[in-house]
Amino acid sequence: MKKLILGLILCLTLTGCNSDEDAIEQEKYANYSALYKTILDTSEFLESSDYFTTQLIVDPLDDGTYRYYVIIDEPQVAMYDVTALACIASELDITSDKMCPNVGIYEDKQYIMIPNQKNVAENYVSGLSLSAISENSELIVDVVVEWYDKTHTNNYRQLIQLNNQVEAAEASIEDTTEINDTGE
Repeated sequence: MKKLILGLILCLTLTGCNSDEDAIEQEKYANYSALYKTILDTSEFLESSDYFTTQLIVDPLDDGTYRYYVIIDEPQVAMYDVTALACIASELDITSDKMCPNVGIYEDKQYIMIPNQKNVAENYVSGLSLSAISENSELIVDVVVEWYDKTHTNNYRQLIQLNNQVEAAEASIEDTTEINDTGE
């Protein structure tokens, strides 16, 4: 009888923990969905930020796909509780189950970016990297970055569109120019 009662208490305790964990996961998903919807609802994006630098890097993989990296780096202001989401523009679909790379949403960490300061153990980072795999090498990636000031009284959000298609076209033109210049 004691084992039965102990088993019931244990089950109730675990069920209570699971519902707390479910609530936390639902809140994280709601935060992710809100940022995703922000990207979907935005028609005009910045090309760059005055508060940090961004960069899109695309590397080929052995299987014919491409890994893309969105680098958020070199903060110009103190940024607390930084969250970011990066989605390939052509793959945006609210009904999709595919997750976009993100940082600061699902981790149990609060990232802080302050100019010229870094202490990874305390979550002070010099930059953030988001990455995923794509079938395409030429991409347009929509990025949303949110952060607070030190006192958490002001919230900031920037939406930036990164495009490596221009770089790929310029590289192609440069290659053609080099071939023509050498006469080959």
